[in-house]
Amino acid sequence: MATNKSLKKLMKPFEDAIAADPWDAAPHLIYSDWLLENGMDDLAAYHAAWTPKVHAEEWLRAFASKWSFGGYPEEYDDYFGESDRSYVPPSNDDHYKALLDAARTFQAAEQTEWGPVLDNYLTAHGRDLHGADELGAGEHEMFWKCMEVLDDKTYGEEHRSSLGWGCSC
Repeated sequence: MATNKSLKKLMKPFEDAIAADPWDAAPHLIYSDWLLENGMDDLAAYHAAWTPKVHAEEWLRAFASKWSFGGYPEEYDDYFGESDRSYVPPSNDDHYKALLDAARTFQAAEQTEWGPVLDNYLTAHGRDLHGADELGAGEHEMFWKCMEVLDDKTYGEEHRSSLGWGCSC
């Protein structure tokens, strides 16, 4: 039987192929077959069922949770627990739902003498975020790519620019 270290070494080329093109299902299927042959049925099942939509949903869920779009993050429990007994910390599903709802909503920006004013904002609770340019490297583009894969539709520039990114400060 292969050791943990030698197994990891054997798995690396498959994982590298997946990382090289995270949207391609073929490396997942090949890896799944290899995993089955090597007795790793649970991991094989995950890779066999993998689709670009699975990748998009996983990425969006992690992104939503990272930025706490559905409400204040868990570390604020003590603060809210003392000041507002009705406060219930949001779950990762709350963050994800808030993200999807805002992204799917189109509201044209109101044009004012000071420039466009947006009414559709995603608020990062307890995190500093003052615009899309403050998201992590490549996150804004990846966000919209994942939304398009998940929803099976293209979001044009007018729709994309109708969504504002902000914080609760």
